[in-house]
Amino acid sequence: MKRLLVFVLILAASNITFSQSKKMSSKNNLNGNNISLNLGSAFFLNGVGLKYERLIPRKKVYYTLIGGVHFYNVNFLGVENHLTMYFSNGLITGLNKRNHFEANLGLGWDQVQPNASGSGYN
Repeated sequence: MKRLLVFVLILAASNITFSQSKKMSSKNNLNGNNISLNLGSAFFLNGVGLKYERLIPRKKVYYTLIGGVHFYNVNFLGVENHLTMYFSNGLITGLNKRNHFEANLGLGWDQVQPNASGSGYN
């Protein structure tokens, strides 16, 4: 239950994103490589993350490769540090139409380290 709460807090956290990208040569002007640095803070959560996204163009479909590392410090009912790493692969279709479809599927790993602050973890 606590992990679900942490996940909800991560989604609700406000963040600032800095990125650098190189444009691909196509008529829809999608960026081929994206590197993003995310800094965020909420009431009980502070975090920083780095994400890389690569778009691979095909005839009418774009394939995506995404990898990232995020570090979160959670101070809610105890203090925890989370190191999250993930990798996903997906596709984007219908880019030249009014609407498009995008789907991703991937794997992630979360390493939780409780701090020695008397929070009751063993």
